[in-house]
Amino acid sequence: MKLNIIELEEFMISNKLESPDSQIFEKLVNDLAYYKSGENNFENENYERGYLLYALVKKFKPQNILEFGTALGFGTAAMAYGINENNNQGKIYTIDYLKQNESIHHVRMIDGSPKEEDTTRKKLLEETIPKKCLDSITFLEGYSDKIFQKHKFPKIDFFYIDAGHFYEAVKHDFFISILLSNKSSIFLLDDYIDRKDFGIKKLVDNELSKYIEITIIKTDKKGYHIKNNDTDTDYGMCFFKINQEKIFQELGEEKIRLFLKKYRGFERRYSIRKQLNKKIPFLEKIRFRRILNRNNK
Repeated sequence: MKLNIIELEEFMISNKLESPDSQIFEKLVNDLAYYKSGENNFENENYERGYLLYALVKKFKPQNILEFGTALGFGTAAMAYGINENNNQGKIYTIDYLKQNESIHHVRMIDGSPKEEDTTRKKLLEETIPKKCLDSITFLEGYSDKIFQKHKFPKIDFFYIDAGHFYEAVKHDFFISILLSNKSSIFLLDDYIDRKDFGIKKLVDNELSKYIEITIIKTDKKGYHIKNNDTDTDYGMCFFKINQEKIFQELGEEKIRLFLKKYRGFERRYSIRKQLNKKIPFLEKIRFRRILNRNNK
């Protein structure tokens, strides 16, 4: 199938999507979307993802949302505002190995000036969004496969995949999503880009586009990635819908479960490695083996 590439504004108009309140959204961006990229340089290269997440939740009114990759919670908060404006009819399950109370160094923009601070995601979100929005979020700490094994999810209406970006991790999170999807689940995948070690573009171009109609929404208005030599092609987010029964016919449920089983061993080793890296930092620079056997592609 042909990939449809569209500007964010055109996508919003053609799908009759509503924009968030400008003051609320500006606070989300200033509190949650900036990071320090140099000695005196502070960046926010993709605030549009929150804009789009809010608009999709507001429009399609998903009852259950699963997010892979909470990070600081910018996208999570944007979706929570959408749920709040839908009379709090919805629930977000968001997964990240970063713990809620884990210390992080963060920067906020206050009156146009950066303020660096040591904080936690829990404190940051409590200071940024109302309690009624926080109440719609369930934070799940750990790696996605382990959480999938032990947590009982309802059928999910909307998936946002923005966690591990290498090919096998993205494919794993997508396969988990298929098992949890319903007859008309909506997907949004971040970081469609031809950047080294990023696998979303590869998965979409070589596999998903063969049986799914996918729209690439261009969300880099500043041209950040091209200016920084991250890519020389369009950067964006992938939007599509799937029918679980049809995907099972295309891929085979057994094949999906086999891939997840093989990935499980890698995730176990990766988790142990991350713990070792914290205790013995120099190990992080040593690559002991390839991420996964390429035969799993």
